[in-house]
Amino acid sequence: LYTGLRYAPSRKFQYNAYLDIFYFPWKKYLVDTASAGNGFLLHALWQPERHIKLYAVVRSEQKQKNNSGPGGPVPLATTTRSTALINLEWSRPRKYTLRTRLQGGRYRAGDSSPSNGFAVVQDATVLLKKLELSGRIGLFRTDDYDSRQYVFEKDALYSFSIPSYYDHGTRYYLMVRYDIASRVRIWMRWAQTRYSRLDKTGSGLDEIAGDKRSEIKFQVMYRF
Repeated sequence: LYTGLRYAPSRKFQYNAYLDIFYFPWKKYLVDTASAGNGFLLHALWQPERHIKLYAVVRSEQKQKNNSGPGGPVPLATTTRSTALINLEWSRPRKYTLRTRLQGGRYRAGDSSPSNGFAVVQDATVLLKKLELSGRIGLFRTDDYDSRQYVFEKDALYSFSIPSYYDHGTRYYLMVRYDIASRVRIWMRWAQTRYSRLDKTGSGLDEIAGDKRSEIKFQVMYRF
C-alpha cells in the first residue's frame, strides 16, 4: 500500500511525502519466511530565486530479515534504516552550478547497537561553450558497511554512478565533456576513493590491494 502527497503553497515552497506499507507472504533474499515492513519520506523544498534551491529530506524504512543466532536462524529481526540530508544548490544558467550536501544515516538490526554514518560533498560544474567541467570532493565517515551512504554522481551519457561511501575516507572525481564537432561529443571521467583505515578494497576477483580505488572512463558519441 503506497500513498503520496505533494503540496505547493507558493512558487517558493513545495512539500512532498509518501507512506509505504508492504507485506511479503513468501520467502525472499535473506528472509526465510513471510515478512512485513513500512517506510516513509518527507521532503521540503525552498526556492527563493531561480538560481537558488534548498531542500531537506528525511526518510526511514523498517523491514524484517533473518536473525541468525549461534544455533542457526531464529525469528526475524526488524531492521531500521534512517537517512536525513540537506542540499543547497547555487547556479547560473549556462555558466556554473555549485552544490553542497550534508547527509547522515543510522542502521539498526533488532536489539544490536546502531551503526551511524555521514557524508559531506561539494560539487561544481562549469560550462564554457563547447566544454563542460564537473567535479566533486567528498568526505565520509561510517561505523561499518551497514551505515554506508549513497550520493548520486554525474557520469557519461547512459552511464549511472551511485557508489557506496563506507568506512573512513574521501571521494573525488573529475569529468570533462567536450563537443569536438557538431556530430561528435566525448566524455572523460576519472574518480578515486581513498580509505584511511583499509589496506584493501573489494572482495574475490574484485579485490584490490592498497587504500585507494581509481576508475577511468572514456566515451565517444557520433550523431548522424
